[in-house]
Amino acid sequence: MSFKSLKITTLVLVTITVLAVFLILYFKSDPDYRKNFVSFISFQKNPYRLYIKNLDGSPAIQISPSDLLVSWYKWSPDGRAVAIISGAVPNIELYIIRMLSDTKAGPAIKMTNKKIRMATRYFVFNGYPKWSPDGQSLAFILDNKKLMLISPIHSKTEKIPEPRVVSEGDFTRLMWRLGIDKKTGLKKYVPYAEHSNEPDELIKAFAAIYPEKVGKYNECDYYISRSPDGKNMALWEKRKRSPIWIILNNSKPMRELDLHIQAKQPVWLSDSKRIIFCGDRQVNKRHALNKDRTSSIWIINSDGTGLKLFKTDVGNVYFPAWKPCRRK
Repeated sequence: MSFKSLKITTLVLVTITVLAVFLILYFKSDPDYRKNFVSFISFQKNPYRLYIKNLDGSPAIQISPSDLLVSWYKWSPDGRAVAIISGAVPNIELYIIRMLSDTKAGPAIKMTNKKIRMATRYFVFNGYPKWSPDGQSLAFILDNKKLMLISPIHSKTEKIPEPRVVSEGDFTRLMWRLGIDKKTGLKKYVPYAEHSNEPDELIKAFAAIYPEKVGKYNECDYYISRSPDGKNMALWEKRKRSPIWIILNNSKPMRELDLHIQAKQPVWLSDSKRIIFCGDRQVNKRHALNKDRTSSIWIINSDGTGLKLFKTDVGNVYFPAWKPCRRK
């Protein structure tokens, strides 16, 4: 090989390497890259099914089986599984779906042999299933009396263990904390339950900023979402036709988003700068972005700019959530 050919080959390889590094850094800095999958429950086309859709406009993908009616769901923090409630309180059924990839779901595994009674004396799903921070376990309170644990969710075998009783008592609230594994002596997350009328940490944080708006800590009045970076809050008052309020940097003032639509269920995206929410219909006809007036998902920046309709492909939807990117 001549010196000239070697020089050209080297130049091409360097160019390709630089371009590859640039593309990797670009996509990793892009807040939409593999991070912003939005999930929602359909209400019109194939009602009560769980879907996900990327913000890049890819078609919506049905995650739950067609014969499973979804009334509530919660993603694990690592994005590897989703807990699903089918039915209505107090008689419900619990399922777990493990994700094979970011967009491909495994079968829905029924975790209850019969309809069960979840805790009914709770503040905003305090008795509903809660994932451990590492996404390896799921716990829930059964009929206010038993703390149940499903663990491990992910293992070398395909089978998920049946729920087992951790403790019994008069429970109203479920939480997780770091403990010590008696067998290995290593730190691990363990669930614990208690009887308490105190609000959880999120409503306490809101009360610390605006105590006059919380009253008797009845957090059932508020739908609160905290940004992934822990600095911001989005609030919506359930019992009124309330606007969405934003608290930035965990400090006053609380600012109303000028949306011109009846909004509910705000949720932060992974970049902690944008919010998704459900909008029932337009309030002001001049802002006719949603002409069919279905319950749709909208996206807006935390400063109130950039409002746009997120087309879900399935008609009426509710209960939007950000799906964490699946981690191995």
